[in-house]
Amino acid sequence: RNFISGVLTFITVVAGIIGNILSIFTLVNKYVELMRFFVYIHNFQEDVFCIQPPPGLPVLADMLVLLTNLSLALKTVSPSSSTLSQVAPWSDGLCHIAVSSSVFFTIAITAERYYAIHSPLNYQIRSTKQGHWWILASYVVPVVVTAIVFNIPKLLQLAKSLTVENISPEHQNMFIKVAIIFQVVHPLTTTCIIPITILLYLNHSIYARARRM
Repeated sequence: RNFISGVLTFITVVAGIIGNILSIFTLVNKYVELMRFFVYIHNFQEDVFCIQPPPGLPVLADMLVLLTNLSLALKTVSPSSSTLSQVAPWSDGLCHIAVSSSVFFTIAITAERYYAIHSPLNYQIRSTKQGHWWILASYVVPVVVTAIVFNIPKLLQLAKSLTVENISPEHQNMFIKVAIIFQVVHPLTTTCIIPITILLYLNHSIYARARRM
C-alpha cells in the first residue's frame, strides 16, 4: 500500500514539475505582453513596469515544494535507502518553508499590482528611484525570512531538539497544547485564512479599478 502511494505521488510530482516548467514559460510570455499593454495604455516607460516582481516567483516556490516531495515519494518507494532516510526529514521541513514562501510571494505580487493600479504615478516614481534589484530584494528577503521564522518549530522538531520526549513529564501536556495552538496560527491562519482574505480584497479592488479605467 505504501509502495503504491509512493509511486502515485512520484507520478504526480513529475507531472507537476513538467506543468510548472511550462507555466514559467507561459507566465514570462504573458508578463511581457501585459507590460507592453500597460506601456501602450499609460504611456509609461517599459523598463519601469518590467521591474514588478516576476509572476514566476510563486511558481519557483511551488517547484521547490514538488522537488522536496519527490524525495519523500522515493523514500516511500525505497524505505531501505539510508540516504533517503536522512534526506526525507529535511525535505519535509524545506517543503513547509517552500509552501509558506509560495503563499507569501503570491500576496506580495498581488499587493504590488494593487499599488501599480491604484497609484500609478507614485508607483512609477518609486520604481524609477529604487531600481529593479532593490524592489526584487524587498520582496524576496522578507518572504524567505518570514517563511523560515514561521517554520522554526518544525525545523527544531526535525533536528530532534523540540520533541515531546525531550520535555519533562510535568510539562508535556503544556507542550502539546502550545503545539496545537501554534498549528492553528501556522499554517492554518498564516497560509490559509489571512492570505485568502487579503487576496480576495486586493483582487476585487484591482478588478474594480481596472474596469473603471
